[in-house]
Amino acid sequence: METTDTDTENCGGDSAAMLAEGQRLMAKSATAERGTRLILEAAHAGNGEAAHLISLIVAADHTVAERWTYALAYLGRAAKAGHLRSRKVLAFLAGEDAMVEDLVGGAKFDDQTCHRLHDRINLDAWLNAPSKMVVSTAPYIALAKGLIDTRTCNWIIEQARPRLQRALVYDAKDGSGVALQLRTNSEMRFEFVELDLVLMFAIERIATFSGFFFKGWEPSSVLHYSVGQEFCPHHDYLDPNVPCYAAEIAKTGQRLATILIYLSEDFEGGETEFPILRYRFKGKTGDALLFHNVTETGAPDPRTLHAGLAPTRGEKWLFSQWIRARARVA
Repeated sequence: METTDTDTENCGGDSAAMLAEGQRLMAKSATAERGTRLILEAAHAGNGEAAHLISLIVAADHTVAERWTYALAYLGRAAKAGHLRSRKVLAFLAGEDAMVEDLVGGAKFDDQTCHRLHDRINLDAWLNAPSKMVVSTAPYIALAKGLIDTRTCNWIIEQARPRLQRALVYDAKDGSGVALQLRTNSEMRFEFVELDLVLMFAIERIATFSGFFFKGWEPSSVLHYSVGQEFCPHHDYLDPNVPCYAAEIAKTGQRLATILIYLSEDFEGGETEFPILRYRFKGKTGDALLFHNVTETGAPDPRTLHAGLAPTRGEKWLFSQWIRARARVA
């Protein structure tokens, strides 16, 4: 990849300026490729944040051969450049949890440490997903036991915990988010730049399980339910008969599928309930639930009415992923 001379000159060759301009360009579809190229140049100029972002971009691109090898290489580049989050991610992927804590306290990290951690990462272990179990074909519902390991579940919880906010629901009038009593839990959403390779490996396993590539997904969410908090029965699909939803479907596609992963299990109650189907699911830590929100013809399926029941003891944590029709089927 190469940037244009104009892009680089406008940033004065400064890697921080190149990163900022690259992120601005990447946010717009018409200039996304130019933005990525500028971020790449910033990464090669020694900017750790840029190298971290390139590791995510490469990991998300199914057209890149050996993308995980390259993603880990850019993670290492970011770590060597002093990017603390990348150092923590590298140590976590290598299975050295104690080092993750030490790095927070300012532990020494040199190139030799970086190479040692890189060599300890088992790509196959991070990528191999368990087989799925189909429990219903109409509507389509499938389960996977232990899709995400407990360490990763805890990692995701800790990334989300400080940023939880009251969960919102769509306002049918204008499509904005509003707080209503039918949904009382908390939520945190990851924008792409807020992800890391631990999350990207989890997302890859979700993609394998669901049959959809990452492109076209909505931002991943973490949901938190305290005792008594719930999400009353609702549908995840967008009703094409509602004007604001019809406009959104035309722009980004229908919400085809939902994936829920139980990040914790030390609670009572808190099942995911399908009242029309008379089916409830409560997973152990790392277990996943997939259901299609539409029929085989693409029509909204009212049988997918579901609810997040309230825990009666403990805290319920879920990872939630919605997949739009713009996603490419694997």
